[in-house]
Amino acid sequence: MLALIGNVAEKTVTKFLGENKPPRRKSGWNQFAAFSLESLKYPVPPKGASKGWEERNIEIGKAWKLLDVDERAVFSARIFQHFSGIPCDFEDEAEDDEEESDLTTDEIELYKPLYDKLVNIEKVNIVAAKGSECQGENTSQTYKKALSATLKLNSELYTISNVYNTTYYLLTATRSPGKNSFCKEYSNDAAWLALAKKKWSAKETFEAYSHAREIQGDLEKIVGGSAGQKQQKDSDLVKIKLRQALNDLLTDALGGDVEAVFPKTENPAGSLAVSHPELKLVQLAHSKLSQESLKKGFEKILTGDRRRWLADIKSGHFKIEHTETEEE
Repeated sequence: MLALIGNVAEKTVTKFLGENKPPRRKSGWNQFAAFSLESLKYPVPPKGASKGWEERNIEIGKAWKLLDVDERAVFSARIFQHFSGIPCDFEDEAEDDEEESDLTTDEIELYKPLYDKLVNIEKVNIVAAKGSECQGENTSQTYKKALSATLKLNSELYTISNVYNTTYYLLTATRSPGKNSFCKEYSNDAAWLALAKKKWSAKETFEAYSHAREIQGDLEKIVGGSAGQKQQKDSDLVKIKLRQALNDLLTDALGGDVEAVFPKTENPAGSLAVSHPELKLVQLAHSKLSQESLKKGFEKILTGDRRRWLADIKSGHFKIEHTETEEE
């Protein structure tokens, strides 16, 4: 009855009421083939080429079978999305509550070292920064998927508001104009929609802002430079430089044949001892980075500590050596 009155899809209602059957779980193979360090050994065939794909998939498949249960789990949608920030399976049916839930502290401690060991983090960062276009989708295709996901979200919100007697207001827009771009405004309260339009022109104003028109220019005049980016630019740059410097250190220590990924976990010295027992981290006496900050790891320290760590690498006060190398 609710589906008929509210024009809500039956799947949405049955899912909300817990009456739908759980969908088949995905293995994580696609994430492994696209983002694993192992996949770097087997280059993607040239664009338009029909040969080479089967051979590549066979070799990557062999590598996939060698992974244990925990290692495979790293590439599942739930865990991979948590660490990478790359949305997984938004275009598919949503998975059950367990699949959508956040990782527990124990799960993070288990899977983060494995993620750092197995995943091509540099590629993940590029894809996460540039979005779906890095995966072969143009902006128009991405916007169509975004609209489809938004419509599903609106249906679920409508269902929830009816069941729990709440009011919702949803305003979403693509970040630039163009084919299939959109700005959508939804609510289960018609009076609120009228008020938002009359008093604030909310939809029109938000669309102009999101599509980088007149309001974006006004914001840049107010804050100076590109709106919302000035405060992040320097810290992001430091983070990018330090990440690359640490990866370069480890790559050089391993001989430089394949680009390595330095562990970005807490206690990187311990993580390195597990993944590469032949290597050790060395901090000289005048290192600017404290031992406490080093133990926190790349992700948890502040920008100031990242600057000090980067300075130590440049000055040679932080390095990676083979365990048999004796300090002078």
